[in-house]
This record gives sequence, C-alpha cells and structure tokens, in this order.
Amino acid sequence: MLLLLLLHYCYYYYFYYYYYYYYYYYYYYYYYYYYYYYYYYLYYYYYYLYFFFFNYYYFYYNYYTYYFYYYYYYYYYYYYYYYYYYYYYYYYYYYYCYYYYYYYFY
Repeated sequence: MLLLLLLHYCYYYYFYYYYYYYYYYYYYYYYYYYYYYYYYYLYYYYYYLYFFFFNYYYFYYNYYTYYFYYYYYYYYYYYYYYYYYYYYYYYYYYYYCYYYYYYYFY
C-alpha cells in the first residue's frame, strides 16, 4: 500500500511538473518575442522620427530605447531562469521517486 501511494505521488508530480513546465515555457517564449518585436519596431519608429524632428522626439527616442533594452533583457533572463528552475525540479522529483521506489521495492 505504501508503495502504491508512493508511485501515485511520484507519477502525479512527474506529470504535473512536466506539463506545467512546458506550458509556461512556451507561454513566456511567445510572450518574450512578442515584446521584443513590439519594442523593436517602436524603437526604429522613433529613431526615424528623430531624424525629422530632432528636438521634439529626442526624449521619446531615448525613452523607448531604454525600455526596449530593459524589457528585452528582463524577459530574456526571466525566461531562462524559469526554464532552468523547472528543469531542475523536474529531474529532482524524478530521481527522488526513482530512489524511493527501489528503496521500498528491494
């Protein structure tokens, strides 16, 4: 009975982390690239406006330049932090259950 409960617990967390990880992995992947191209085009939009209207759009050009790089690196590091975080816990539960399965089995 204890072995069955352990196996149930292991498989539950194994598939839970598996699907939860991949769901948010692709979610932040598309979210990251959406904002990347969004600020990318805004950046060049104000960049060309800057050449035509130097004084008036100078502030907006610097503003969107700053936020372009800020959000770009923010989501970049957040995405990879999230990726390795769930990758680590995914295999942590896997080896944890693997160990206790053979411990109780043998």
